[in-house]
Amino acid sequence: MNNSRALKTGLAGLAATASVLTVAVAPAQASAAPAKPVAAQSSAAASDAQAKRGYYVTLRHQTKKFKGKWKGKAFSRRGHPYVQIVVRCWSGGDGTKFSVGMAWRYYGIWNGLWWKGKFPCDGKKRYFGTNFKHKTLRAEFVLHGKKHTLEYWAQNYIRT
Repeated sequence: MNNSRALKTGLAGLAATASVLTVAVAPAQASAAPAKPVAAQSSAAASDAQAKRGYYVTLRHQTKKFKGKWKGKAFSRRGHPYVQIVVRCWSGGDGTKFSVGMAWRYYGIWNGLWWKGKFPCDGKKRYFGTNFKHKTLRAEFVLHGKKHTLEYWAQNYIRT
């Protein structure tokens, strides 16, 4: 008989504990509902990160109709060492190609060239870029074929 009474008391305690656990779970479910504002905060942080992304600044823009080799005017990069050259060349379908090079000034002397291969003059923009430790740079171009118009933009990457 004592066993059955102890069993009843134990079951009653178990039922009371279960009701407390049910009550304790309900607030946790209620607090799970405001998860959306947390996601909104993370998307706001992502938009701040997008706002802090860098951008390109045009340092030099020139257009010239020429044949053979052309040395553009010098330009100085600002801030970040990444410089890109955007080139567009027009052709009458005669198969003319162009090459792009970069020279840098070191103690007043124009030094080494960084060359990129031959690309067709088809009117499309081509992007060439790399990091330069030197401040003063110059773009150089070679047309392999007939006289054509070439346009270029020297751009510097700016971090915000």
